Amino acid sequence: MSSSARGALLVAVAALLAFLVLRGAADNSQFPLATGSVAEPTASVEPEPEITPEAVEVGPGTVEVDTSLARDNSEVAVLVANGSGVTGQASRLTSQLRNQGFMTREPINADDQAASTIFYRPGFAAEATVVRTVLGVATPIAPMPEPDLFIGDGIDLAPVNVLVLVGADDLAQS
Repeated sequence: MSSSARGALLVAVAALLAFLVLRGAADNSQFPLATGSVAEPTASVEPEPEITPEAVEVGPGTVEVDTSLARDNSEVAVLVANGSGVTGQASRLTSQLRNQGFMTREPINADDQAASTIFYRPGFAAEATVVRTVLGVATPIAPMPEPDLFIGDGIDLAPVNVLVLVGADDLAQS
């Protein structure tokens, strides 16, 4: 990503954050102040947040990630593990990532997976978001569990910053 594109993305994210902060400051009805009697809390249902390349899906909500702060692709070790049953899918996705400059590990086959997930090590959420953007998918992104996820016998995830675990869903068809 060029420095001008990163700059534009940073400005857009800053503008969005400023909007959200100002909106929250103007809407102080969310935090009623009680004088004498206790105010009853009111329930409100907010719409589901839209998953964008700048947001990381974590459970039911999202966490905003500034991809302009992501390390250079050449500094990110990525492993694609195929649990989809689609022959050659890990190799295809690995080539796509390698062509974008990522340090890719040899693609591997994993145990069968119902759904795809992109896992990241602590400090690599922005890089996982960049991986998802490069692949052009809306696959959920999640922190790597501790201890490491078991995805198959003899698979060592220790040297991996980002794991693309392909399941039998849209990522298997991309």
